[in-house]
Amino acid sequence: GVFLHNVDNPFLKQDVLQALAAISKENTYAVPTYQEEGGHPILLSQEVVKALIEAADYNQNLRVFLEDFTQIKVPVNDANILANINSPEEYEKYFLNKK
Repeated sequence: GVFLHNVDNPFLKQDVLQALAAISKENTYAVPTYQEEGGHPILLSQEVVKALIEAADYNQNLRVFLEDFTQIKVPVNDANILANINSPEEYEKYFLNKK
């Protein structure tokens, strides 16, 4: 499979990767969740990756593409899976206000 991680989230923990890998199955993609909200990274099974490579529409939205596959939600105890750092204020929140 392949992990997909957003570039605006520098937080990645081994236990989240292991939890996703442990639950991955054929024709699925695994999404970590924190308090029932999905985050990153996601893990695409080999079959999903193959279908993505073979897809005729390269402009299709990934979320729309994934509707043809089963999503597995994987609860994790890491709020940082939800982080998106897109502004100076968000950067400050995660890096400058830490105690």
